[in-house]
Amino acid sequence: MLPLLAAPFRPFFWLAGLQAVISVPVYLTVLSGKTSLSSATSPFVWHAHEMLYGYCAAVLAGFLLTATRAWTQRQTVGPLGTLLLVAIWLGARVISYFPAPARLSWVAAADATLLCGTALAIARPILLARSWRNASFAPLLLLLAAANPFFPANRLIGSATPTLPAVEIVIMIMVIFAGRIIPLFTRNALSAIEVRQRDRRDDLALAANAAMLVPALFVVSPTVDRALSALAGTSNLLRMVGWRSIACRRDALLLVLHLGYAWIVVAQLLRAWLGNDVAGRAIWLHAATLGAIGTLTLAMLARVSLGHTGRPLRAGRLMTLAFACLLGAVLARISIPTAVRCGADPHWLLTSYWTATGLWSVAFALYLLRYTPMLFSPRVDGKTG
Repeated sequence: MLPLLAAPFRPFFWLAGLQAVISVPVYLTVLSGKTSLSSATSPFVWHAHEMLYGYCAAVLAGFLLTATRAWTQRQTVGPLGTLLLVAIWLGARVISYFPAPARLSWVAAADATLLCGTALAIARPILLARSWRNASFAPLLLLLAAANPFFPANRLIGSATPTLPAVEIVIMIMVIFAGRIIPLFTRNALSAIEVRQRDRRDDLALAANAAMLVPALFVVSPTVDRALSALAGTSNLLRMVGWRSIACRRDALLLVLHLGYAWIVVAQLLRAWLGNDVAGRAIWLHAATLGAIGTLTLAMLARVSLGHTGRPLRAGRLMTLAFACLLGAVLARISIPTAVRCGADPHWLLTSYWTATGLWSVAFALYLLRYTPMLFSPRVDGKTG
């Protein structure tokens, strides 16, 4: 068996890294007029779609197919099933980069097939093992498939931003699994320090984040939008209390998980403060996507790749630099709409775009440089996977 197909995370994580390196620079060349996409949709929607249904979908498929196997001690997909799902993902990306207008529905169909296939693959072992605490992942993947902006059904909802439902669903998935792994990993790494156990704050955070789907799916009044955002941001902040984030400062692989979750808090509180106008939305939306989703997914790409190839959980210099580059990319990107509000010079704005894009791509290029040999070779401990 090829080592790359020994576990689903291997091909999906590698392809996710490649997609992250390529798609954002492509989008910026389109935005700056240097090239074009023969697509029926706007470059903004294309960019958001490829980050959510290209990059994020690959990370989620690789992580959940692999993690469910560990959670339930039951098979999700074998090498052939992994290869089929990877082929579906690749087909969607090829069509998405070179689409004729009528073929956007093909992209949506391929995306839906991947997500529904992943949902079915994880649902069976979860049900057989009665692992009810993990039962929400499959329905959320199905909901994410239905929220695809290239689906005609998506246009029936009243969301002001066609990709916002997908963003909130991905954030919800992040909130669920981060709330489990961050305290656990922190407790394991800092055995001498007490880390908060699960309590009602976790339930409040989950409920408040689920409520954020309402303004994502339907047009609501600005007051309701801000109130729900404030509630979600505050509940997530309260949830972090007792996670001992400051104590993780010397462990980059652990600290970046805390930082990723903190970006969820920042994004939601910024939304409550700035509202939903174009400039304000650009700030909090990129805090949520580049900041929260980008940081948490890169952290999981690094950590899972180490743990499931039998290697020690240490970030190393390259990945520490990658995490720093990603942080720089987030700060550069959210500074752009802030500067627009202040009437900044257009040349400065273009420089900031390229700075954010360059730092993002470097972060994931460093991941590929560090982890490609691991993903393409057998586990160092001789185990399968």
